[in-house]
Amino acid sequence: MSDVWYMLQDLDRYVYHYTSAATLTDHILPTRKLRFSRFRYVNDPRESKDWRFNYHYLRRVASSYDFDAVGSTLNKRLKNQWRIGCFVSDVERSLATKERMDSGIDVLSPLHERGHSRPRMWAQYGENYRGACLVFDKKKLDHQIRSTASAPSLMVYSAPVKYRNPKMPAFKPGALTISIDELESLGLDEFIKAHVKLYWKDLFFVKSEDWEQEREFRWLIEGEGDEDFFVEITDCMVGILIGDRFPEGRKPAVGKHALEIGVSIAIMDWQNGIPQPGPSHPRLLT
Repeated sequence: MSDVWYMLQDLDRYVYHYTSAATLTDHILPTRKLRFSRFRYVNDPRESKDWRFNYHYLRRVASSYDFDAVGSTLNKRLKNQWRIGCFVSDVERSLATKERMDSGIDVLSPLHERGHSRPRMWAQYGENYRGACLVFDKKKLDHQIRSTASAPSLMVYSAPVKYRNPKMPAFKPGALTISIDELESLGLDEFIKAHVKLYWKDLFFVKSEDWEQEREFRWLIEGEGDEDFFVEITDCMVGILIGDRFPEGRKPAVGKHALEIGVSIAIMDWQNGIPQPGPSHPRLLT
């Protein structure tokens, strides 16, 4: 049986993206593309709300500088210019090791930690079990993202999200502390590039500990103007898991596109709370 659904051997092989039934059948599958949203639209207030920066300087008089205007401009550029793709990772306990099987432990129990079988993610991001979870080959998706971004020479960063509760910014160089001297020396555009290059993990890859169970993996892409960033997924999507409450009227569209793309299909079931992805042939949905 494919390790897309069971018997995972490599924690770093797949990433997962939850979506609604309508988004899947009306947008993602017909276009074969996944949209990366502006950073401002994520749901942690540390990310969606404006940052309040501290400032340090050596050669300026603070009273002559409009710090509010600087902060407003930086927030607009950082939170609107950068696009983000949010995915779920597998964790160590999801590995179906030979030791587990030999010991007689129920080999289905690791599914609780698989990226596609997370009840809270289904409830919050999978339209309360009416949506779907898409499975991607992580290396192929990474290649596709970077290839798409390379044409306009956009910057790309990727990493697991770190979870720690926010603190007030210190009055020393850091992600939320701005050097006025460097800003004036470099100009706004070059300063932002240099600042992101130095502090991208602290700016864009940190969430409050309350989100820790999401085990999120992200790609961050520098955007251009108001243009949306789309990634072609035909060659990197390997599975579609539809929820147990997925609308019947939308299943034929899933089956049709799955046949065309050549991806594995499964339908989620829950037995006493234990996730049971049931592999199915796409033709059965059509």
